[in-house]
Amino acid sequence: MLYGALVLWFFLTLLSMVYVIWDQLTNTPSMRIMTLAWALIILYTGPLGLFFYFLSCRQPFKGSHDEFINVHWKQALGSMIHCVAGDATAIIIMAIFLTLFSISNGLEMIIEYIAAYLFGLFIFQALFMRSMFNSYKEAVKNTLFAETISMNFVMCGMLPTMFILAHLFPISTDPYTLFFWGRMSLATIIAAIVAYPVNAWMVKKGIKHGMMSRTQDTNNAHNQHQSKMSHEVQHQKHEQHEQHEQHEQHEQHEQHEQHEQHEQHEQHEQHEQNTHHTHKMKNKALSLNHQISLAVLSYALLIIVIWLTSFVIPIKF
Repeated sequence: MLYGALVLWFFLTLLSMVYVIWDQLTNTPSMRIMTLAWALIILYTGPLGLFFYFLSCRQPFKGSHDEFINVHWKQALGSMIHCVAGDATAIIIMAIFLTLFSISNGLEMIIEYIAAYLFGLFIFQALFMRSMFNSYKEAVKNTLFAETISMNFVMCGMLPTMFILAHLFPISTDPYTLFFWGRMSLATIIAAIVAYPVNAWMVKKGIKHGMMSRTQDTNNAHNQHQSKMSHEVQHQKHEQHEQHEQHEQHEQHEQHEQHEQHEQHEQHEQHEQNTHHTHKMKNKALSLNHQISLAVLSYALLIIVIWLTSFVIPIKF
């Protein structure tokens, strides 16, 4: 019964993942890092992830993505998706690797936490979001606090679920079985639920980014529109058989188009600079002491959660 349910779940997961990737490439102009994040989240959360993709990210019609995602809960969901995708991926990979060794579950928790934290901070946050900052070093510095807080809440949901299920269903520790992937899927879903509120708070405070669109898609749409207009103008001129006038108007059109593209390019650069400036200014809204205090509290919460878990299953180091 359970095995059949898992087969159906992962069949639907595969279909969901294929659809999301197709939609991201052909319709919804998300940032490429979010395309990757959504693909990973759908892999771990299946049809449930697809449901929230339709609610929060999929572009309903061309040119509407920015307006569609401009809602706080959708921005917060995008922030959470980005975080959970990276952290869960590192934990799952490390969990598979650690099956090659015989270690205590307490030590396994520590190793998986370290792997997820390093991958989440240095790869999924700083490296993949490098374009938002002036340098990779600055990206690490500016995402350190957000990754620490978000990561600890992800772990508060994921680690207890993983290890309680592993204790109750020992077969789920074998990565060659669907039970392992079912355990990881449930742990990721619980982690996303636990991590959402703190991500919503950080997005509201401007500490973390939310859902974003690719600006080049807007540019491509603009260029396609300009090309269409140019074709219509040339067709009208051809019907009038006025070669000299057509040549002059064509030059004027090109100059006008170049002028518009130049202005658009300048506005895009100014928008990026403003985004960088706003991001850094808002990140400084919390003092260093405040950030340290919140980070310590998040670690305290994680320790309490692990301590409570030890009353359900034995945790050994």
